[in-house]
Amino acid sequence: MEYQIKKAQITELVRLRFAQPHSVVFNVEFGDYLDLSEFEGRAYVPASLNFTRVKFVNNKTSRRLCVFVCNETGCHKLFRKWHNLFDHMRIHTGERPFLCPVDGCKFTFNQLSNQKKHLDTHKNTSLLKCKVCHQGYSKHNLIPHFENAHTMYNSTVSATIQ
Repeated sequence: MEYQIKKAQITELVRLRFAQPHSVVFNVEFGDYLDLSEFEGRAYVPASLNFTRVKFVNNKTSRRLCVFVCNETGCHKLFRKWHNLFDHMRIHTGERPFLCPVDGCKFTFNQLSNQKKHLDTHKNTSLLKCKVCHQGYSKHNLIPHFENAHTMYNSTVSATIQ
């Protein structure tokens, strides 16, 4: 009974979002019943399978569409691509499966793209050196670092300037 209620709500959500008439037939599959073997090796599947896959033929274009709906309480976001759904589901589960591969770095990430951005912080070529502590920082982070980490130096500099 619970799945029937969810199925009707999800169908109505997708129907309204894609402006489909009531005559369109929706194929609704819940995540915990899907065969996820098609994703093996291509994606890190999140622990929570609390989502729905909805397939239908667009009434206006006659194209087949597949939409994923997050079923977490109060969420119900729609995604057209499974990898975007999986990234989103990790927000709800708190999973951080992507580790920084650099020795000694303990950072973890919930999205592969964030891990790749982080790897740039390990490249010394794009960093600016702090004149006080000689550590490297990105252009964006150098001024906040200086203002926060070197408050004693800042007060000395401002005292000598006045």
